[in-house]
Amino acid sequence: MSNDSFRQLTDLIMNKTIVRHKWQFYDSFYFSTVVLALIGYGHRVLITHRAKIFCILYAMLGIPMWLITFQSAGERLNSILSCLLSKVKRSLHLKQIKTTDGELLLMESLLSMIILVVGACVFSKYENWSLFDSFYYGFITLTTIGFGDFVVLVSLIS
Repeated sequence: MSNDSFRQLTDLIMNKTIVRHKWQFYDSFYFSTVVLALIGYGHRVLITHRAKIFCILYAMLGIPMWLITFQSAGERLNSILSCLLSKVKRSLHLKQIKTTDGELLLMESLLSMIILVVGACVFSKYENWSLFDSFYYGFITLTTIGFGDFVVLVSLIS
């Protein structure tokens, strides 16, 4: 291997060389989702000024719509959980059938942990990560921190 080839390979590995290729549909869809979800892993970047301007406009319009959608979904989830908890209380013949905010918060926390654990199992299996790293990835993603140290399907979209 020549010195020049070795330097190019080293630069590529150290993310110093920008590899340009035309994005496929799934690249664009994935990038759009990461933008709207406010995650920003940083492993996919825009290069041209036109793309950056479009991304700014897309984010300015899309993020509020995305947040409204998630708020609406959260309200419906609260309604469903409240109804289910009331039915469980009724079947247990409890005096207090109405669901309290504390009970909803406890159920939502439990569901969040279940989602994180199930996600960790799936990521661990399909990404060949440790269970801890998979759990960490899920937490960093769901909290929209998105450090980018772990990203699914990187080999497919890079």
